[in-house]
Amino acid sequence: MALLTEGSAFTRPGMRERIGKTVEQISGRPVLLVDPPERNSDRRRGLAGKLAKENRELAGYDWREPRCAAEATVLAALTSSTDAVYRVTLDAVAHTRPVTPADLRSPAACPRGLGKVLAALHGAEPNAVREESVTGNIALSLFSHSPSAPRAGVEQRATCLEPGAPATLLDLPAIVADALRELPPPHVPEWEAYSRRLLAAGCPLLALSVAEARLGTGPTFKSLQSAALDAMRRNVDRHAVRDLGHNTAAPEAAKSAAPQESALSSPEEPSCSALCSMHMIELCNNDRALWIEHRVRWEATPCGTRRQDAFLEECYRQQWQSGTFDDACVAPCETTPEGRERLESILRRAGCLRDRPS
Repeated sequence: MALLTEGSAFTRPGMRERIGKTVEQISGRPVLLVDPPERNSDRRRGLAGKLAKENRELAGYDWREPRCAAEATVLAALTSSTDAVYRVTLDAVAHTRPVTPADLRSPAACPRGLGKVLAALHGAEPNAVREESVTGNIALSLFSHSPSAPRAGVEQRATCLEPGAPATLLDLPAIVADALRELPPPHVPEWEAYSRRLLAAGCPLLALSVAEARLGTGPTFKSLQSAALDAMRRNVDRHAVRDLGHNTAAPEAAKSAAPQESALSSPEEPSCSALCSMHMIELCNNDRALWIEHRVRWEATPCGTRRQDAFLEECYRQQWQSGTFDDACVAPCETTPEGRERLESILRRAGCLRDRPS
């Protein structure tokens, strides 16, 4: 099992190792201390680069998948070759303040036992109060079909009068041990079910990363790989509408604003820029979700024709803002014959280009 630790409590020397030993004792399994994957070591990045080379249309896919941050603990499991991840988040605070009459009357703050003896040896009345607190939670990622990770909360506070207070008031490993007993024991992961849940949740690249690492190369993996690649392609097409810019939208869109018949019958070979402009406009005009969002009934529009609807004008302007027009459409089209062929194929299926003569 892997152990991820976060929070100010782990700035104390040796605390991470002590918590690791506690997890081992309670779970009865070996525990490996791991760190969250860095950007450069995130396996999704390498996989996305590989896929982009093999499928140029995926170059615009956001490999970080920020919507999937809640599932990021699986990356620690893949990196460490473990089957479960404990994530312990603890913030500890300690400070000293002047004593008050109420503190002197509080049984909870009065030193007892050895602390009382130490206070007597100091030969002084209490003049301060030390306070410590720890808050956080422990989550156990089991990688199954269930979207919820078992979780136990942690919240403890202690006070003690000075002089006579011990060096630390709270035993963090003991507190963690109590919280761990509230969690179920780890079980064998369900990697296929987990991968398909990631896919359904809109995390196809993360699902594919898990499948490549844990499902082998058989029919199950190939089925999930195909579904993940299809989902990534749909994602690129869908989000390109919202992620592009406005600076060059008007001049570029004007190049392909002619009626459909003009696009179909042009005797000259259209440029990649013209084809991409047509494709970007098509993405806006046929984004049914965008029409529904603005409560406008969808209407079919000739290919490459800009509409005057305000929400579509904004969509056209957005098409060029992030650079996807150039990076994910023009560049692949101009760089390789396959890139241009794929773009033309998309436009042919949409009825924007005629089939090449046989």
